[in-house]
Amino acid sequence: MCCSPNSYKYYFNQWGVNKSTPSRVKDAAIVALGKRVKNRMSSPKVYYKDHPIDKKKLARHIAATEKKKLGNSSTKPLGGSM
Repeated sequence: MCCSPNSYKYYFNQWGVNKSTPSRVKDAAIVALGKRVKNRMSSPKVYYKDHPIDKKKLARHIAATEKKKLGNSSTKPLGGSM
């Protein structure tokens, strides 16, 4: 007999296993890496729940964050719609 998907979800929650890294953790990791570069420290890895955060995920997060900032600060024409 095999386990049901609901029991897997329960145990994953109990173990603290997540599919993704929260954006607040990624922001903190980026700040930490920036401080390490500034202070010339040689630790290139940032860990979350005893696992290193992939640099590709951090780069993707930076790109998405910058894209959101540019999208929100775009100038809109005065005078309403055409």
